[in-house]
Amino acid sequence: MQAPVAGLEAELDAARLRLHHDATPSSAAAAALAGLVLAMLLRPAVPADVLVGWLCALAAALLLRLLVRRAHGLAGDAVPASTWMFRYRAGFLIHGLVWLMLGLVAAEHLDTSQAGLVMIVFAAMCGGALVTAAFDPWAGALFALPSLAPVVLRLLAVGGQQVQGTAAAIAIFMVVMLIVVGRQKRTVFDMVRAQLAERTRASDAEQARRELADQTELQQQLLRTTSQGYWFIDTEGRTTDLNAAMCALLGHPREAVIGRAALDFFDGEGRAVLERELERRRSGAAGAYEIDIVRPDGSRAHCLNNATPLFGSDGRRVGSVGLWTDITAQKLAEQWLRTHEWLVNAVTDPVSVIGGDRAYLMVNDAWCKATGLAREAVIGRPVSQVLGPGRFNPEHARALDECFATRIEQRVLSRVHMQGRGERLLESIYYPHLDVASGVNCVGALSRDITAEERAMQLLQASEAEQRALLEAFPGFIAAVDREHRYTYVNSRLAAAFGRPAQDIVGRHAHEVLDAPTYAAIAAEIERARLGETVRSERTYPAAADRPQIDLEVSHVAGPLAADGNQRFYAFGVDITSRNQALAALTAARDEAERANRTKSQFLAQMSHELRTPMNAIVGFGQLLENDPQQPLAAHQRRYVQEVLRAASHLLGLMNELLDLGRIEAGHLTVDVLSVPLAGLADECLALVRPLALPRRVMLHPAAVGDLAVAADPTRLRQVLLNLLGNAVKYNRVGGEVRLVARREGAEVQLSVHDTGPGIAARDLGRLFQPFERIGAEHSGIEGAGIGLALSQRLVHAMGGRIGVNSEPGRGSMFWVALPVAELPLPGAVPAAVLPPLDGVARSSVLYIEDNPVNVALMEAMLARLPGVALRCAPLPLDGLRMAAESPPALILLDIQMPGMDGFEVLARLRSRRATAHIPVVAVSANALPGDVEAAMKAGFSAYLTKPLGLDELLLTVQRMLRESAARG
Repeated sequence: MQAPVAGLEAELDAARLRLHHDATPSSAAAAALAGLVLAMLLRPAVPADVLVGWLCALAAALLLRLLVRRAHGLAGDAVPASTWMFRYRAGFLIHGLVWLMLGLVAAEHLDTSQAGLVMIVFAAMCGGALVTAAFDPWAGALFALPSLAPVVLRLLAVGGQQVQGTAAAIAIFMVVMLIVVGRQKRTVFDMVRAQLAERTRASDAEQARRELADQTELQQQLLRTTSQGYWFIDTEGRTTDLNAAMCALLGHPREAVIGRAALDFFDGEGRAVLERELERRRSGAAGAYEIDIVRPDGSRAHCLNNATPLFGSDGRRVGSVGLWTDITAQKLAEQWLRTHEWLVNAVTDPVSVIGGDRAYLMVNDAWCKATGLAREAVIGRPVSQVLGPGRFNPEHARALDECFATRIEQRVLSRVHMQGRGERLLESIYYPHLDVASGVNCVGALSRDITAEERAMQLLQASEAEQRALLEAFPGFIAAVDREHRYTYVNSRLAAAFGRPAQDIVGRHAHEVLDAPTYAAIAAEIERARLGETVRSERTYPAAADRPQIDLEVSHVAGPLAADGNQRFYAFGVDITSRNQALAALTAARDEAERANRTKSQFLAQMSHELRTPMNAIVGFGQLLENDPQQPLAAHQRRYVQEVLRAASHLLGLMNELLDLGRIEAGHLTVDVLSVPLAGLADECLALVRPLALPRRVMLHPAAVGDLAVAADPTRLRQVLLNLLGNAVKYNRVGGEVRLVARREGAEVQLSVHDTGPGIAARDLGRLFQPFERIGAEHSGIEGAGIGLALSQRLVHAMGGRIGVNSEPGRGSMFWVALPVAELPLPGAVPAAVLPPLDGVARSSVLYIEDNPVNVALMEAMLARLPGVALRCAPLPLDGLRMAAESPPALILLDIQMPGMDGFEVLARLRSRRATAHIPVVAVSANALPGDVEAAMKAGFSAYLTKPLGLDELLLTVQRMLRESAARG
């Protein structure tokens, strides 16, 4: 009970202060008026100076009270209430003392009857003060008692009987007034208490109202802002309320749903599901179920609804509420997970994932097939226990432990017995993976059967041995000289051409055997051979008594640099005396070579087509997995996909190099020589090889090419630089360095690529630019086919340049390309901006004619990235022609090689029909040779896309074609 009393006292004090503040002006005015009246009454008896002094004192006291009131109004609650109460009461006390002074003066100067009259006036004033300050008896008492009590006591003591009676009456009057004021205090107290109780009740009611309003607003905010839909229906199944999220799920505005039956928004299977669930709500059962919502625009949302019946206060069911959650993304994620599992199992090489405890976490179908083990019998078991010591030997165990410990890729070659296939040579690659966020620590293992590659290498080595034997038995003219041009070997045929025995030539200097002009020419050719060239020339040896004149075609080549620094130079001569016979034989050989080249080109083109078709699925689905904005892959999954794309890119690059090499050898390669600034091209090439350098920690220094420009084909020069930079990274040491430098030398610019690798022995330099020659790198585990340098040499020669290499074992290599210098081109036009999305184009129909279901699935997935595109597919050409005629699309994507009718005939029929003649047609084919592309464009195709398809190129081409089609109307 103390808290209410304390609050009541505080409220009472506040009321007293308000009354003090309000009553002070009138009280002061009344006191001033009374003072003036008494002063006039006392003027005859009291000296004037005394009255003036008293009036000044009264004015000061009243001014003090008014100042206290003003300060109270300004400060307010900043000063405690008790302080203001003290100040107001002090003002009353001072005021009373001033009146006491007047009373004492009156008692001194007036006779008894006059003093009694004055006392009556004093009593009236004190009574008025007590009444005026009834709300604060202490203030009234502090005024009345000091001002009146001393005068009353004085009159009682010295006055006559009449005066004493008057004094006693005044005293009794004051006592009665104090009693009345005391009662008034209680009345005020009760009034304040009642007011406080009323305010408390009002405050509680207002607080309750605000809390209810806050709770209601919070509920409304929850319904408005939550991503889950709330749908309220009555017992008849009609909508009573729903939130914005539910409206978005339905695809209808709120006013179009309120009052309508929930079943109105469903049909087919969805309606049946909802009818069944509404019947369960009528029986009072809650439940969760999945259901599809088909919006007016045709889009579909797969939802999970948690439905609950609602009951009133009387226990009757008044309806139900459904909490609708859109789980479309979750369903898509489950679908993508199944697709990823399918993709891993589609890999024909055995793939497995091994955990930190050295137990299997995952194996694909190819692994199960290769080992003959069921997946269920493998997962969770240790590798050594599953494979046994025969397959998981100490070398594999060491490589696996090393991969976990160092986080560096490990490779192991081993011979194993495979079920149904006998002994095979396997290359096992261990890839480390550590996900710090989830704590997953595992190693991916990819095994590849390279038995066929090993056999091919053995056949190649046997072929090389046979070639050496044939060279040793070469029936032509052979000589060898050292660096000082002294003969070290001459065969009998060449010695006979010189007209002296072979033993008489070996050891002699060439100028002792040859005439001066011939020696000078041969010395120059030997110098060129030393720089890496194979120099050919013709020599004529005059007739002698024992033989006719001999004409030889001589080739000078440099031998390998020996460890002692010596080097031999070889001359191989072929008798070309019977030129006509030789020309005839050469013509026949040329024809045979051209036929072989044509056969090879046809084989490469067919092989390219056959490889590009499955690679289209690998690269295409890999791009979709890697760049899916809605369902991004986990970090380790992204690395797996990137490895798949990297391997596919390597294979595609290998095919392109083979095709380029074939075109060069067939004389079909053309180059477009322009002025090429080196700065941008060098930076671009370094950026492209940087991902290859990162795993090996090879530092790529910024290109030092200045503002030079060369005359070259930009595409082919980029191809050459990428090959040289890629080799500099691949064959470098771990932690090595690569520099790209350009400097002008006369009319040429020399571009050089420096590495810090192991270097190349001098004896191997002459074989570097031969096709399929890797100089022992085939045993290093480094990817490559030995085509790049041979292709680069031919490309550089086609552009009118030179290419060479300087290398020293242990100190690295420097490959250089010399091209004619050119002036920097003028700034070109700003590149065209990437086409914006199809927001402004109506939903467009695209027809894809393709007989391969995998390619169809890939195209559907890729074009799903364009919301404004509706894709239709035709598996056969005739079906495609019929669909195009019945419902003409905005764009047709057409495969070239199809059963029954190729793409060119389909295009011709489309162009011959009025309904389809205007439709743009884009070729989508695995035929990637320039002749294929040129023939298609001449036939009337609007564009040509080669497989494997690039996601960005496909989307941009489709966007451009649809916009052009829309613009034509």
